[in-house]
Amino acid sequence: MTEPLLLLVDDAREMALIVARLSRRAGCTLEHCPDAYSAWDFLQAKPPDLLLLDVNLVGMSGPDLCRRVRETPRLAALPVAVFTHEGLSDDVAAGLEAGADFLFAKDLVLAAEAWSARLAEILQAVRSRRAKVPLRWERETTHFPVPTDWIAIVNGALRLPALRGPGPPVVRVLLRRALSQVFSPSETDSWLTPDGCALDATREPPAAARDVIALADALAEQVWCVLGSSAGTPFRSALAAAIPGLSEPLTS
Repeated sequence: MTEPLLLLVDDAREMALIVARLSRRAGCTLEHCPDAYSAWDFLQAKPPDLLLLDVNLVGMSGPDLCRRVRETPRLAALPVAVFTHEGLSDDVAAGLEAGADFLFAKDLVLAAEAWSARLAEILQAVRSRRAKVPLRWERETTHFPVPTDWIAIVNGALRLPALRGPGPPVVRVLLRRALSQVFSPSETDSWLTPDGCALDATREPPAAARDVIALADALAEQVWCVLGSSAGTPFRSALAAAIPGLSEPLTS
């Protein structure tokens, strides 16, 4: 079986050496590019199974490279993980807004087992996504009753302790991305409170049941992709306890 290929784009050589060692331990092959320009050249020849992308690079930034990847048909579906420290909320949000799928926290290089576990989660999610039916089609013929206070339930889940770490900039991106998967992108802001960190409970008219379930699904997936199973599992559980019909997690 071919080892998964990872491409790390990071201008710190010491970080590249550490990630290379961790990748070998996890059964993966790592290629390293110190800047976005050399990474772009590499991607033309051999797209990896996962692109680990630092945010602050000399010249073209990580988010700029991510946008370029997403705008290129041959590379548009390439799995991309923001490779930065989890506490840098603005950097994480910038990567996600540019189209990155996951957060792979740099902090994990200090804990080899946690690093390997997060890598395994992401690679499993990549495999699952390739076979996943889009959410809007999954719910076309599904009919489940949902509570009238479903917005309060979602907002309550967003306040779980596991979601406090990434900060408001990341929560705003997660909500907008989930909403745009279910509703028209032009409607996204109308669903949000002024700070963008919660759903507006006063919004009318209410959503159809299938759209509520699809939104809960999309948001649970977004939380998992950014924060991993340690946050994604309790978040999905909090939603599933009150909103029936959620699909199985990506790693199931």
